[in-house]
Amino acid sequence: MTWNYKNEIGCGALSGYDEGLSQFGKEVVSEMNRLNMIVDVSHLNEKGFWDVCEKSEKPFIASHSNSFAICPHPRNLKDRQIKAMAEKNSKIGINIYPVFVDGEKGRVENIIRHIDHIMNIAGDESIGIGCDFDGIGFCPDGIENITKVGIIYNEVNRIWGKETADKVFYDNMYGFFKSVTE
Repeated sequence: MTWNYKNEIGCGALSGYDEGLSQFGKEVVSEMNRLNMIVDVSHLNEKGFWDVCEKSEKPFIASHSNSFAICPHPRNLKDRQIKAMAEKNSKIGINIYPVFVDGEKGRVENIIRHIDHIMNIAGDESIGIGCDFDGIGFCPDGIENITKVGIIYNEVNRIWGKETADKVFYDNMYGFFKSVTE
């Protein structure tokens, strides 16, 4: 819908504007629904998020977002938003960008804190991985590229078991993309 700033569709999370989607943006959401395109709220400001939540007749995605309660960055989702996404069968992809994880080094234990917090609100069906390797300025220590994401998988597997790890790392998003685009 947007990147971090304001465009013809709406206002991004870092735009400094309080308004959400424009009238044109609301029409875009309706047209995306009609075309079976997935609406991504990751870069929208909070008002824009709620506009999508109200306007979209289909589940949507925050493809690379984390929990504001764990790391209070404007790009992260507040608990009310996480709950609303779960109620709409929408999905949240955990972002590993250190700025959104802990504001520091993006430690694996803090990535796990985001996963745990979101699952406690929305369940293990609402979450996936949305690393954002192509959009981040630096990576967490030890997770320099996609070949290292298994470190996070192994930790999720250790804490919650293989079934949950498989849901978070594959099944939830695969099922979501398959069902929403049909």
